[in-house]
Amino acid sequence: MEYHASAAYVARKYKLDLTPDEVIGEWESLSLEAYQTSVPLKEGAREAVGRLAAAGYRLALVTLSPPLLYEAALGRHGLLDYFDLAMTVPGDYAEGKDPALFAHVCDRLALQPADCLGFEDDLKALSSMAALGIRAYAVADRRNLALRDQYASAGFMQRDWASILADIDNYKLI
Repeated sequence: MEYHASAAYVARKYKLDLTPDEVIGEWESLSLEAYQTSVPLKEGAREAVGRLAAAGYRLALVTLSPPLLYEAALGRHGLLDYFDLAMTVPGDYAEGKDPALFAHVCDRLALQPADCLGFEDDLKALSSMAALGIRAYAVADRRNLALRDQYASAGFMQRDWASILADIDNYKLI
């Protein structure tokens, strides 16, 4: 369901005296407060971003979140300046899972896909990265752990940041 339609549905279902735009405004206000004050990083993400940046990697953040939210969270955690590119997935790129999106990011960074590492928690996005030749790492989180077998059968072992960094170290990429 599209965002505006979801807001209209919530207003009807819960008999709120709010327009869909007002519901969206409430959602955005609550989201911004959470991103500014309490949204945590995944365990090990701070170290991973810092080490990759220190090693000279050009870093890109590609997210479904709007800039207002990801800038608030990354700024609070002191990570925003590590990224050479930070962007919300443009609407014509199938919710961040389209191979063309990752090709676009490589182009924006002036890198060939084979020279890139990708970190993602979504299986379809991982498959799109790998199809382009990006070395794709499946980041485990509470939302995708139950799908461990699906990830494995697609060739992606879900791992935490510490084991991903160890793998990168073993390949002498850092």
